[in-house]
Amino acid sequence: MPGITTTVPKKTGQGLSLTLDTIRRHLEGEITIGLYAINPATQCSNWVAIDADYEDSLTDLLKLSFYLRQDGVESALEKSHRGGHLWIFLAEPLPARDCRI
Repeated sequence: MPGITTTVPKKTGQGLSLTLDTIRRHLEGEITIGLYAINPATQCSNWVAIDADYEDSLTDLLKLSFYLRQDGVESALEKSHRGGHLWIFLAEPLPARDCRI
């Protein structure tokens, strides 16, 4: 996967390569990587994922999913090794700053 570049760290200003070794280490639970799906040209995202890795996090994500649905927002819950992820797929790209809120 050479050529895939992630965010630029503030300390060095240099892009990071997402290598097969980094992915392997993440999948084995050795490290955690966070990837952001932000179009650099528009600063917009097509989806949002909420990652919750603590005891009873699935219960909290289910509650959040319920309340989002009450507001007309559909989501998809995914169980992970340490908790879960709540995915929200957007009908149209939204500014990343709004997605973070």
